Amino acid sequence: MQHHRGDNININQGVLSFHFIDDFVSQDSPVRMISEIVDNMNLDDLINQYSDKGAPAYNPLSMMKIILLGYSLGVRSSRKLASLLEYDLRFIYLAKTLKPNFRTIAMFRKKNLKAINQAFLETVRIGMVLGIVAMNHISLDGTKIEANVSRKEIRNKNKIDLMRERIEKRAAEFLKEAEKTDEEEDKLYGDCRGDELPEGLRTSKERKEKLEKAKKKIEIEKEKIEKANEEMEKTGRQTIGSTDLESRIMKTKSGKRPAYNAQAVVDKKHQMIIAADVSQAENDSGEFVPMLEQVKKNTGTTPETVTADAGYHSQENLQYARDKGLDAYVPEKKNKIEFKYDEERDEYICPAGKALKYRGINRNRHGKFYRIYRCTECAGCLQAKACQGLGRKKKSKPRNHRDLSILADTDRTLREEMQKKLSSAEGKLLYALRKVIVEPVFGDIKFNMNFVKLLLRGLEGAKIEYLLSCIAHNVKKIMAFWTGWRKNPVAA
Repeated sequence: MQHHRGDNININQGVLSFHFIDDFVSQDSPVRMISEIVDNMNLDDLINQYSDKGAPAYNPLSMMKIILLGYSLGVRSSRKLASLLEYDLRFIYLAKTLKPNFRTIAMFRKKNLKAINQAFLETVRIGMVLGIVAMNHISLDGTKIEANVSRKEIRNKNKIDLMRERIEKRAAEFLKEAEKTDEEEDKLYGDCRGDELPEGLRTSKERKEKLEKAKKKIEIEKEKIEKANEEMEKTGRQTIGSTDLESRIMKTKSGKRPAYNAQAVVDKKHQMIIAADVSQAENDSGEFVPMLEQVKKNTGTTPETVTADAGYHSQENLQYARDKGLDAYVPEKKNKIEFKYDEERDEYICPAGKALKYRGINRNRHGKFYRIYRCTECAGCLQAKACQGLGRKKKSKPRNHRDLSILADTDRTLREEMQKKLSSAEGKLLYALRKVIVEPVFGDIKFNMNFVKLLLRGLEGAKIEYLLSCIAHNVKKIMAFWTGWRKNPVAA
C-alpha cells in the first residue's frame, strides 16, 4: 500500500510555537494591521490598571485586539470568541497562543468602558494624523439598537398588576404546602428530628428541597416585579422591558421594542466616525448639541458643514448652530397641513382660510413653554379630519376645534433661513450627501458586523458594545487607507 508523504507525521509531537504561527500569518494580513493599530493607541490607563494588580494572566492589549477582530467579523459572543482561540490562526496570533476562557473575555469587556472609550478616541486621533478625517463636512444620525429583552419580558402596568396577584397567590399556596409538610412530618416523627429514621427521610428531604426552590423562585419574581413597578412609577412609562429596566420602548424595524438610541457623527472624507454615544432618548432632537460638543472635544476643531435629518430640527438646535457659526442643514419635518403665520394679527391661517387665534401659554411635562393657537370653526370643514390627523381612523369624528402648539421662544427667522438654505441648489446638493456619508456606516455596523441586538444589558452595556462596533468600523477604515498608502505612498 502506497503511503502519502504526510502519513508519518506524529500529531503528538507538540504544539506550534508563536514563532511558527507568525510564519502562517502573511505580512500584509489585516490581523497584523489590527495589532499594529492597537499597539499605536495610547491605552496607558488600561495597561496601568492591570499592572497595579501584579502581572496579568493575559495582556490587556491582546484582549482588546481579540475583541475588536471579533466585532469586525460580526462575532460578539464571548463563548464564540473563546472557541475561535482554539483553532483560528488569526485569533491565536493576536492572543500569542494564550487561551483566555469566555468568562475572562466577558469580564474584560464589561469592566473596561473607560478604556474602550479611550480606544475609540485613539481611532479618531489616528484618523486625523493620517489625514483620513477632514472636518469639512460631517453628518449626524441615529439608529435604534434592540435591547437584550425577549418579547415575553415586555410589561405594562396591567400585566405587572396581574403578575403581582399571581405571585401573591403562589406565595399563599407555598405557605399552605409548607404547613402541610410540617404536619406530615409531625405525624411521621413526632418529637424526633426526622434524621434518626431512614424510612421516609428521602421523601421528606425532596419535599423540602422542592419547597425551598419554589420559595427562591417566588422571591426572585417578586423582586423583579417590584423593580419594574418602581421604574414605571419613577419614570411615568407605561411599558418596560423587565430584564433591562434602563432600555426604552422605541420604534424599530421589528416594531415597538425595548431599545437604545445609538448616535454617530461621521466625517465625509472616508466615513470615519468621529463621535459616538448611546442614549435612552426616543427621538433625536435632544442629541444634536451633545454630539456636536463631543465632536469639538474629540477633534479639537469645528466642522465647516453639518447635515442632519429632520429628527434633529428644533429651535434650540438651529440657535446652537447659528451661535457656533456652523453651516448647518437641518430640515423640519414635513406636515400634511401647512399653516401660514400672520405676524400683524399674531395668528395662523389654515388651508381652508380659517384663523387659529392665540389662546395662551401652556407648559409641557419637560418644562417647555408653548404658545397655543386655536381654530373654533372646524365643524363642517371638509379638511377637518385630515387637519386633525384622523385620516387613518375611519370611525373617528373630527373635533369642533384644532389646536396648534408653537414653542414660545421660536425665532421664525431661523426657520425661514433654514428653509431658504435647503431650497437652494447648493443646499440640496449638500443635504443629499448626508445619506451617502452616514447611512452606509450604520449599514456596516448593523449588517456586516451583525450588530442588530445587544448582548449586554443596561445603558453602560449598550455603550460598551456600540463603541466597540464603532472602533471596529474605524479600524477597518484605517486599514483600507493604510493598505492603499503602503501600495502607493507617494499618491497617498
